[in-house]
Amino acid sequence: MKNSNSNRNEFCDQLRRATKGQSTRRAEAISFYSDFHKDARGFRPRNFVLYTTEQLEAMGQEMADLVKAQLEQEREDNNPDSWKQYTENN
Repeated sequence: MKNSNSNRNEFCDQLRRATKGQSTRRAEAISFYSDFHKDARGFRPRNFVLYTTEQLEAMGQEMADLVKAQLEQEREDNNPDSWKQYTENN
């Protein structure tokens, strides 16, 4: 199993290859998508060169929305009174 420094270095190498000669916007889109994908799914995605900058931005927003929904669900799961909202007599 790779350590976190090795994973980070691998990600940085992929980011450099995927954005070589390209805009800062693309690098930011890749970083945003990758960070939220890791938060939502537990691993970083690969093969960024397969996607346009616009696709990466849209996928990043989808992952951000997924993380937000997961956090809201976790908050509800940890609330001892959350069951009350499902009863008939609130």
